[in-house]
Amino acid sequence: MVQYLQHTDTFIPRFRDGDWSWLAGSLGTVDRPLGWFMDNATHFIISHHVIHHLFPKIPFYHAVEATEAMRPLMGAYYLKDETNILRALWRAFNHCKFVEEEDGIVFFQRKVK
Repeated sequence: MVQYLQHTDTFIPRFRDGDWSWLAGSLGTVDRPLGWFMDNATHFIISHHVIHHLFPKIPFYHAVEATEAMRPLMGAYYLKDETNILRALWRAFNHCKFVEEEDGIVFFQRKVK
């Protein structure tokens, strides 16, 4: 469930071959805080997952400070969602059914337009 929600939602872009790059793919994930207890229990790797994609060898205990240092550089490309985890799971299951076959950057959709 956690990995699914780190990489699947209506606002996370998907890239076709011509628009994909390592950086675009790395930023195609989302930070999802789970609350104080779970964030601490998982050493913040879920609530600070984007930085892991950019720097996979960074020690987990530096994820929080590294994220804060990189957020100004990532700007609008940084994705964070504080939606309740069960609500986010419901949204992903119900709204992320397919992507269009056209365009280079696409997003999950619920039904054909």
